Amino acid sequence: MSKKKPDDREKEHDQAAITTPAPETPAAEEAAAANSKTDAPGAQQAADAKPGAADPAVNPSLIIERKNKKSIAPPLFIIVLLLVVWTGVGGYLLWHEQRGIKTALDEQASQAQQLAAQTEAAQQQGGQLGERLDRAENQLSKVITSDLENLQAQQHTIEGLLETLRDKVERNSQVWITSEAAYLMRLANDRLRLDADLPTTIAALQAADQRLEEFGDPSLFEVRRALAVELTELRGIELPDLTGLALQVGALSDGVERLPFATSAAAVSTADAPAAEGWRKVAQDLWLELKKLVVIKQKGQAEQALLAPDERHLLQQNLRLTLESARLAVIRRDTPLFHDSLRRAQEWIALYFDAGAAPTTGALNQLAELQRIELRPGLPDIAASLRALEDWQTQRRNKKSGGATP
Repeated sequence: MSKKKPDDREKEHDQAAITTPAPETPAAEEAAAANSKTDAPGAQQAADAKPGAADPAVNPSLIIERKNKKSIAPPLFIIVLLLVVWTGVGGYLLWHEQRGIKTALDEQASQAQQLAAQTEAAQQQGGQLGERLDRAENQLSKVITSDLENLQAQQHTIEGLLETLRDKVERNSQVWITSEAAYLMRLANDRLRLDADLPTTIAALQAADQRLEEFGDPSLFEVRRALAVELTELRGIELPDLTGLALQVGALSDGVERLPFATSAAAVSTADAPAAEGWRKVAQDLWLELKKLVVIKQKGQAEQALLAPDERHLLQQNLRLTLESARLAVIRRDTPLFHDSLRRAQEWIALYFDAGAAPTTGALNQLAELQRIELRPGLPDIAASLRALEDWQTQRRNKKSGGATP
């Protein structure tokens, strides 16, 4: 197909406009359009074969209309093609978008299923845990209930025992009080007789008197009067300071080494005697030898340490042991042993040490003062109150037993 130039198209358009007849009716136009549609292929072929030839049998107006249609056809084709391409691209994009949405929806549906499965599993686990918790709570409640029941039963038992004991105590309160007072009196007698523990004895008797005062029974008047007498006698006794006495004896024992020894009586008499000559010297020596062989002792004289005057160390050790024996007697409240140990120490100091020296005189005076102390002074008999209370208890028991028998 040959292409026409723009100038030729303009010329043909002008000729068509000149030769165009008057407008036809709508029916004629529809017929002409139908004819043009049917004759278009043949006319196109004829135009391609002979562009310059003219068909004398064809109406000129139809020829001009066909040419106008040929000039309008390419833009419509392009528009249709663009519409088809746009529709295809739009459809592809729409399909692709729908596919992405479907994929996303499928993924969301899959995730939702997974979440639903996980939720169901969690619900199942929660149900299992709830069942376990319920079982544990039931078991714990059973255990707690059982323990509470046991505790309540034990509490009731203890309360019953306490009530029984309270009833017995309330009914026999005088028995309890008098028994306690009797125990305190026995304790006081034991402490006084065995250890001469005067403070403990007084405290025990005061406690017993306080119990009887709280009881307030007039029939115990004689018992309380005996207690008052015994407490008065005990308060009038002055006990020696045993700790101070032991320290004094210990100080004497430590000062033994500082006591000066006396010179021998034989040596003094020999030094003072004038020197004899001849038969007088022989007689004097014989007399001294006889004095060494014969020793005269009185029957009631206390035994002295059998030591020679020159054995000073042994004499000091014996004197120290004697004083330690006296200190032990102080601790044991043994008055006879205490006095005997002090007397022996006093005799040894007077015999073997210098009586004119100040340390010796002070030791002898202190020993004499210690010998006048009584470690266990005369203690009164405090059993009268205890015997009176025991007689009162016996009378009460006899009355109860007599009233119980028909």
